[in-house]
Amino acid sequence: MPANVLKNSMEMEWDDFTDNVIKKDGKNILIHENISYSVGLEPDLHFITRHDTISDYIIKKYLKNTTTRHTYYKNIINNLSDNEAESRLLVDILKAIQKDNSFEKNQNKLDKLYDVGYRKFSNNSHFLIQYSRNLQNRNRRYGKVTDPEFLILANEILRNKMSENGNIFRRDHRLVNRRAVICFELAKFYHRNDEFDKKELHIEEANDFFEVKKYLDPVSSYSFFDFIRFKLWLLDYSEKGDSYKIKAEIEGLLDEAKYVYGEVTKLRDLEFDYLKKHRPHDNNEEYLKDLVYSIENYDDDRPYKLILLYYHYQIGDNEKGMEDVVAELLSYDDIISVGRLLLKHYGRQLHLVSVRIKLFDLLKNRELYDRDLLRCHYYSFVAETYNGRYFDGRQELKELKNKIGYLRLNPDFQETWKDEDGKVRVFIGNVTRNNISKKQFIRIRELGGRVKIQLSTHKRWGLNESLEVNLFFTLYGIIAKTIE
Repeated sequence: MPANVLKNSMEMEWDDFTDNVIKKDGKNILIHENISYSVGLEPDLHFITRHDTISDYIIKKYLKNTTTRHTYYKNIINNLSDNEAESRLLVDILKAIQKDNSFEKNQNKLDKLYDVGYRKFSNNSHFLIQYSRNLQNRNRRYGKVTDPEFLILANEILRNKMSENGNIFRRDHRLVNRRAVICFELAKFYHRNDEFDKKELHIEEANDFFEVKKYLDPVSSYSFFDFIRFKLWLLDYSEKGDSYKIKAEIEGLLDEAKYVYGEVTKLRDLEFDYLKKHRPHDNNEEYLKDLVYSIENYDDDRPYKLILLYYHYQIGDNEKGMEDVVAELLSYDDIISVGRLLLKHYGRQLHLVSVRIKLFDLLKNRELYDRDLLRCHYYSFVAETYNGRYFDGRQELKELKNKIGYLRLNPDFQETWKDEDGKVRVFIGNVTRNNISKKQFIRIRELGGRVKIQLSTHKRWGLNESLEVNLFFTLYGIIAKTIE
């Protein structure tokens, strides 16, 4: 706990506290630590207990009465300062209270602590995200059947915070995701109460915010989990004519979610549930037969049926089937769902000159950049590099970083440099070294530069030693791996 909060929360004098508690009764239990890396208004002196178990024991021993405990918590919150460090402290306190079930029999006490925190941190994004979760839980807990007042309040709070930045693509992606989830919850509420216009409004808003979240944070599982849940809910309550379109969107999201980091187990569970319900394995041939038969009807759903057929062939590694579907889809490349699938399909075959030409032609549709900025720039980088335009390739990654910021590297999100016949290409180069960082690189003459060597062991190579390597296209550029 920051020293200023502790000092303001006590009834005794500070000198008495340090002499009688820190140096005597609490010696080796309550410890003070100096924070050398504090910034701005963040506190540089903290007090901690030696272990969480000690804190938990003291609270339960001396504050058995929940009303008294609530008063102490409220006093601490009122003495917090409005800065990032103490907003994180507040959120940690509230999460710990919830996890401990301190107010299990009277959740209203926990809600009041959140409200006290809101009065202090009403402009802090980190706290508002957690507060909106609390409001969402209140609406569920109190069984609001006819009045979603807490969801409406959460939506309004998040809207006001997000409006501070007029450019939606520069907003905090965590706030955007929370807003999407709240709109999703409101859509479900209005669906249950047969308020069609309000339901459609919040469905549209939720979809837009989920798309923006994925745009801003394209390699995180959090950009996909709630988005897929939302689409699954739409599928359950959609008209029959919309089901093919929604299924195509779901399978597209599930395909992209294979390359994210985070809570991927939850995504796999969603995929399993979807496939079990809509593409049962014991009826695989019948599913394929029905899908192919329905595609023969040239109706408005045909492009979405073709997308579903493509993903069916992809699961079975049927390359010819996928190519046949792509040939059919070219007539519908003005449809954004088709464009996104073609983008991924071409991106996996950029060692072919003909495919690189198709990719650059496809990317003339600038709407694709609004829907899948990551792959548009990444595959452009790969294609430009294959074409020998190394500077232009690096510029694509630079522009991606400028628009999105830090991208956590997913090891699965990379392409191997291949020959025109599809075989992994072997490069020969000489080891060089950065004189400042001492990192090892390999100079490959035909690339006209040097490429960072990714070490699989701690082995060091001699300067100018000749090595055989494979090259990989990553979100940070080209890396080399030695051939063992």
